Amino acid sequence: ASSHRSSSPSSSIHHARREGELRDEQCAAPAAKPAEGCSGMRSARLSDASEHARQWATLETWLERALVADASAKATEAATAWAAQAASQERERTQAEIASIRAAFTAIKQLQAAKARAAAEARAAVEARAAAEVEAANKEVRAVANKEQADIVLERAREAMCEPPLSDRAMALLRKAERMSPSAEVRKVICEWTTICEVYVNRDDPRALFGLGAVATEDELNTARRRLALRVHPDINSCSFADDAFKIVQAAFLELKAALSSQAAPRPQDQHAQHAQH
Repeated sequence: ASSHRSSSPSSSIHHARREGELRDEQCAAPAAKPAEGCSGMRSARLSDASEHARQWATLETWLERALVADASAKATEAATAWAAQAASQERERTQAEIASIRAAFTAIKQLQAAKARAAAEARAAVEARAAAEVEAANKEVRAVANKEQADIVLERAREAMCEPPLSDRAMALLRKAERMSPSAEVRKVICEWTTICEVYVNRDDPRALFGLGAVATEDELNTARRRLALRVHPDINSCSFADDAFKIVQAAFLELKAALSSQAAPRPQDQHAQHAQH
C-alpha cells in the first residue's frame, strides 16, 4: 500500500483488480475440455478466484482507509499549521495592541506631568508676582511712613537749629532723617540744611568755614567764597535761615580777606629797617 501511495492510489487499485480478473479468466478458459477431467481443477480455480477477489476487496478497503487516514492527517496537519499561524498572528496583533496601549498610557502620563509642571510654574509665577506686589506695597507704605517720620525729624532739626547756641543735635537729627527717608526731595532739603548748620557752627572760624588751611591766598579765598555763597544764597537754598547764613559768609569773607591783606602788606618796622640798610 505504501509503494502505490507515491503514484495515484485509485489507478493502482484498478490495475491490481484488472490483473486479478485476467488471471481468473485464464483459469476459467479450459472449460471446453471434458468436464470429468477438469471438474475438480475448475472448482479449485473458482475457489482461488473468489479468494483472490476477497483478498483484493480487503486490500481495497485497507487502501481506502489508509488514504482517508493520510488525508485526515494532512488535513489535521494543515489545520494545525493554520491554527498556529492564526494564533501567531493573533499574538502579534495582541502584542502590537498592548504596545500601542502602553505608548498611549505613557503619552498620557507625560501629558499629565507636563500639565502638572505648567500648573506648578504658573502657580509659582503668580505667587512670585503676588509676593513682589506685596513687597512693593510694603515698600510704599514704609516709604510713606518713613517720609512722615522724616518730616517730623526735620521739624525737630529746624527747632534745634534755632536753639542758642547751635550744637551737633541738629546735625544728628538731619542724618537720622536722611536714613529714614532717602528720597531726592529729602536729600535736597537735608543737603541745604546741613550747609546752613555748617555755616552756623563755623561762623567764628572763617578758615574752617571756607575750608582753607593756615596758609591761603586770596584766589583760593575767592573760589571758596563763591562756592559757599552759591550753596547758601536765599534764591537757591530753601532754608529759612539761608539769608542769615549768607550774611555770615559775607562777613567771614571780608574778615579773612582783610587778614590776608594785612599779612601781605609790609609792616612799618620792616620799611624803616630797609631804609636804614640803604
